[in-house]
Amino acid sequence: MDRKKFILLSTSFLLAASTLTACSGINKKVTFNDYWKADSITKQENLTEELEYAVEFEKSNGLSNYEANYLNGTYKTKLFTETYENRIIYVYETKLDIDVTYQYNGETSDPLHDSVTSVVRFEQSSDSLRPIKAEKTVVSHSPANSDVSSLEECYYLYEYTSTIDYVAKTSVIVHKAKEGEEERKIESDVSWNSDYTPLDNDQLLFAARGLTQSSNSSVTFSVYSPFVKKAQKVKMTFAAEEGSDFTFVQNGTELKTAIQYYPLSIVLNEANPGQTQTAWVAKTTDPSNNKYRNVVLRHSVPLAYGIGTLTYQLTSATFSNI
Repeated sequence: MDRKKFILLSTSFLLAASTLTACSGINKKVTFNDYWKADSITKQENLTEELEYAVEFEKSNGLSNYEANYLNGTYKTKLFTETYENRIIYVYETKLDIDVTYQYNGETSDPLHDSVTSVVRFEQSSDSLRPIKAEKTVVSHSPANSDVSSLEECYYLYEYTSTIDYVAKTSVIVHKAKEGEEERKIESDVSWNSDYTPLDNDQLLFAARGLTQSSNSSVTFSVYSPFVKKAQKVKMTFAAEEGSDFTFVQNGTELKTAIQYYPLSIVLNEANPGQTQTAWVAKTTDPSNNKYRNVVLRHSVPLAYGIGTLTYQLTSATFSNI
C-alpha cells in the first residue's frame, strides 16, 4: 500500500486496518459483555445510542518544508438494532468531519474538508460481535511525505469507497476516477486467522467497551485489511485504572463529574507496528446499572510522519434506557 494513504485513514476514529499487523500469542477467543447497556445481565435486544466528540489537533514538527493544521473536527457515532434474517443484529454508523489547511512559503490554503463515514453491521455479543458487512466512504486531502515546491503539492486528494461482505467473503475498494484517469478497483477474498476473534476495523472501539477491564490484561483480534488483502492482528491492552473530571451532556443534562476509566492501548503487533493509539474507557460501575456504559471518554490518534495528534473528547452521549 502507498504509504501516503496512512494519513487519509488515520484521521478516522479507529485504527486504519491497512496498518494493523500481527502479534504472537496463545490461541485465544474473546468473550464480550453488553456493557454498552444499562443492564448488561438481563437480555434486552433493542437499543439506540448516539455519541458526539470534539476533535482537536496538536501539531508537531514532522513535516519537512510545509505545515498542516486540522480544525473544526467533529465525530459522531450511532448504534441501533435491526432485524436481519430473523434475528436482531447491531448497526454502527460513524462520521468524522474535519477541515485541514496547508501552509507553504507564507501562503495558506483555504480550508479543505475531509470526511470519513462508515456503517458496520454485526452480530450480538452472544455471537462475539461477528461482522456481517462493512461500508466506508473517504474523502481526504492527505499530506505529502516529501519536500514540496508549491502550496498545491502539499497534499494528495483521495476519494474512495470500501465494501467488505463478510458473509460472501469478498472485499471491494473503488477509488473515484480523477480527470483523465480510469476508476481503480481493488478486489480480494476475505479470510481471518481462526485462532482469534474476528472484527471489522470500524467496530474496534465499540468492541473494546465489551471487554472485562483489568490492569495489564490484553486481547488480540483478527482484522481483515482490504488494502493488504489479508487479516492482521490488533492488540488491546488495559493500563491501571485512573480517574479524572469530565464535562459532557448525557441524555440532555450537562454533567461535570469525576469518572474512573481504564486507559486502553491499541496497536498492531509485528515488525512495523506503527503508532499506538490510546482510548480512555469508562469503568464498569455496576453490570446491572452501568451509568456510563463503558463509553470511550477520550481517544488519542498520533498521525503519521510526526505531523501531530488528533484527540477525540466526548461532548454528548444519548443512551437508551436499557
